Amino acid sequence: LAQKIIEQAQSGCKGLSAVSPVLRATLKTNEAASLTVKLAGEVCYTIVAVGKPSVKDIKVTFINPIKQEIAADEGSSPTAVVKTGKCPQWDGDYTVKVKMFNGYGDVGVQVFGDVQ
Repeated sequence: LAQKIIEQAQSGCKGLSAVSPVLRATLKTNEAASLTVKLAGEVCYTIVAVGKPSVKDIKVTFINPIKQEIAADEGSSPTAVVKTGKCPQWDGDYTVKVKMFNGYGDVGVQVFGDVQ
């Protein structure tokens, strides 16, 4: 999964740095996992999620510390790249929610930011 994240990041995260480890979850169709990551405010983020070949469609939602959705995946594929339209304002624990819409197996998620 880490290699697939690197491949996605090379096209979707140019100039960004990884700000979280690779977070993993094993899901079946209609299951979801909430992964927590501590992030700094005033930074724009991109979340990359990839699945094993048995994963057909995942959705990713990015939620701030006060439980507001700030970005979401609109596509239908085994990968997702979600960018924050507005950079989060606060430091804190952010949630990356991954839902398996179709398929099963391991999913990896990593957060990238425009940190210096």
